[in-house]
Amino acid sequence: MPAPLIIVIAVLAAGVAAFFHYPGAVLVVAGIAFAGFSYRSPELARGQDPDPKEANRSRRWRELRFAALPNRDWLLNSPDSLPAFRQRGARLLPKASKVGEAIGNIAWMVMPTRFLSVVAATAALALLTLPVDGIEGLLTLPAWVGWVNAALAYGIIAGCDGAVRRTATLHDPSPGVPFSAATK
Repeated sequence: MPAPLIIVIAVLAAGVAAFFHYPGAVLVVAGIAFAGFSYRSPELARGQDPDPKEANRSRRWRELRFAALPNRDWLLNSPDSLPAFRQRGARLLPKASKVGEAIGNIAWMVMPTRFLSVVAATAALALLTLPVDGIEGLLTLPAWVGWVNAALAYGIIAGCDGAVRRTATLHDPSPGVPFSAATK
């Protein structure tokens, strides 16, 4: 079965699960991981040297296997932007630059500058509002499952975005679209 079709089936199954008050994000994570493990590059399978586009596609599917696990893609900002935040914080309080740097560190952790970080957080918050208590009498779930469902939704969006950005081209791992790009 083609890997993209596996993901479509997982997303549809997640919608059905959410309708019946079960955590659908778990099914999407499982579907993406299964699709990543089941993808076989035709050129690599024949032992040929792959086309660069095909090599990138194969790399993308390998990365998608573990996209929903916590990694650097889950951060609201790129780690490369931390020094800029620290410098802005130090300029904010020139007489107490260490305190300013600490403020810059905190701002880096809580103020997203990548557009997709906000989208992922919004999707997670939206899923948090869905009931995931299961069907009474059939299988009842504890309340904390909703938080896990929301965290997985954030991880799916952030992890898939990171995998796609890193494998878009061979030599350009894009750091993501910052909000400042929208004002130019």
